[in-house]
Amino acid sequence: MKKRTLTFILTTTLITGLLSACGNSSTSDSVTIPSNNSSQKSEVICLTDTVAESVNIDYSINTYAPVNDFGYRLFQESLDGTTNPVLSPVSAYIALTMAGNGANGATKDEFLKLLGENGEMTTLSDDMINRFSYDTENLKLNLSNSAWIDDEFTPKQEWLNTISSLYDAQAYHANLSTSEAMDAMNQWVSDHTQGLIKKMIEKPLDEKARLVLFNTLYFKSTWRDPFIHEMTYNQTFTTTEGKEKETAMMHQNKVYFDYLANDQVDGVILPYADSNLAFIALKSKSNTSIRDYCSSLTAEAISSLLNEKQESTYMNLTLPKFDITFDQILNDSLINMGLQTAFDEAKADFTDLGTTKQDGNLYIDLVRQKANIRLDEEGTEAAAATEVAMVEATSLDIEQPVNVTFDQPFLYMIMDMDNQIPLFIGIIDNPDA
Repeated sequence: MKKRTLTFILTTTLITGLLSACGNSSTSDSVTIPSNNSSQKSEVICLTDTVAESVNIDYSINTYAPVNDFGYRLFQESLDGTTNPVLSPVSAYIALTMAGNGANGATKDEFLKLLGENGEMTTLSDDMINRFSYDTENLKLNLSNSAWIDDEFTPKQEWLNTISSLYDAQAYHANLSTSEAMDAMNQWVSDHTQGLIKKMIEKPLDEKARLVLFNTLYFKSTWRDPFIHEMTYNQTFTTTEGKEKETAMMHQNKVYFDYLANDQVDGVILPYADSNLAFIALKSKSNTSIRDYCSSLTAEAISSLLNEKQESTYMNLTLPKFDITFDQILNDSLINMGLQTAFDEAKADFTDLGTTKQDGNLYIDLVRQKANIRLDEEGTEAAAATEVAMVEATSLDIEQPVNVTFDQPFLYMIMDMDNQIPLFIGIIDNPDA
């Protein structure tokens, strides 16, 4: 085999997005990529009538164990000391499974070990794309996917059928190393995140780039019980570094919310309107920091905490407003979790994705996620994007309110309460950073 590298980029984007797949819409999206000489249109690749089918399974909390286990492990691996980390496990999972559907051999085995049994990871992705789809007055939630294919790469039709029919993805042809292609991809991400993530790619891709996969997740919802603006005022927040800062704090006094508590943490569940989604906030109640707590965080530990919640607890709640943007490369985290050969230009096996004109070997060059989350009196707006790039190788007194005050670093999640799937996991070290 010729010693050429094939770049494969995977980008997960959490944002609002409506993606009309070729087989699911009466109209086709297209992206116009201008050149110096003429307009070059990146066309939607319409697929054959062959439709991939997902495995019929009975969905439950246990069914989603591969997603939840992956999410908490990835969050732990990505905690590197940076301020206000936030991750969308769902976005990362779906972007990776799109790539995993084109893997073979030992590379395939690593995807299955990390993301679920054969067929399971695709079925779970398919279900989440449909499950997390809302468009109401109080809730906007969408997952979208796209594949950007370089002119030097020919994808296999079976893989295209899978990502179209089960991921509702669209595929585009372009010369990926041009600035015009970069602008078109950034526009797609911006469009599908309602402008929260405007620039996913800062410079044109390497000329060896052959495939870029995007997943975007957009979430915007109002609280079931909104905060009152007049009850927001500055209070002291002690950051992870021990510095005291005046921060805008929202308040709800003498209210009833589900209360969470064990020997290590306590917190609250704040439901969103018109859905089974909720915002969960947890702060340390011992001498250990919230990051120490997160270092051993598991799906089982969160499930146990949720199952023992104290329903409708009388409380005074104090929570900071925040607007956080976070950008991270997930390569090392995923390698540490066992996805190793996929990043190895000599050992990676993505032969079920397709072939290059130079007969080079595909490997993952970059997995990146960018996220933005805003929380205020009305509710929460969040967006994230994940990019995968491939290159060609060379018990309490009810009469007395519990005071739940988040004036120190805390863990938060936006969670599907039915299956305990965390759409977002983050830590607030400093609300004003």
